[in-house]
Amino acid sequence: KLHVTELHSFELLYDVVDKQPDGSIADSSKHFTVDLIKKRCSCRVFDVEKYPCVHALAAFMEFNSSNIYSSRYPMQLHELVSRYYWKEVWLLAYCRTVFFVPDESEWNVPDDIKAKKIIPLKPIPKKGRNRSSRFFGPGERRARTQNKRRPRQVSMWSVFEEPSQ
Repeated sequence: KLHVTELHSFELLYDVVDKQPDGSIADSSKHFTVDLIKKRCSCRVFDVEKYPCVHALAAFMEFNSSNIYSSRYPMQLHELVSRYYWKEVWLLAYCRTVFFVPDESEWNVPDDIKAKKIIPLKPIPKKGRNRSSRFFGPGERRARTQNKRRPRQVSMWSVFEEPSQ
């Protein structure tokens, strides 16, 4: 949670403070100064990315909720975001460079291209020995391997086990 204090109502300057987990404000809490008109924050995220940081959003919410000037100077949230992120600007930037691909039935392919046969490349063999068995899953048991030099010893429990009836 962030604590927001208005510093200057005409210039829309706000002081945003990080609260402690218990909700109190300590002396070691970080203070961030947000300017909504110049679109700046002292954390520099708002300045560099041209996208509102958490502190700018908290200051904007404080401006809309408690400021008497918010009705006189209405500000929308999308005004804080740079125009380069807007959908309309992206459409204008790429309207002439993005070409739509028509349906495959409408393609005009020359006959010499149709006549060419494309053969896939041969796979490059992997280094090392080929693995002959599969990897077992986490719930599967694998068979125990036999050690030819030292065979498995019979456990003591099987020696003292009572015969089944």
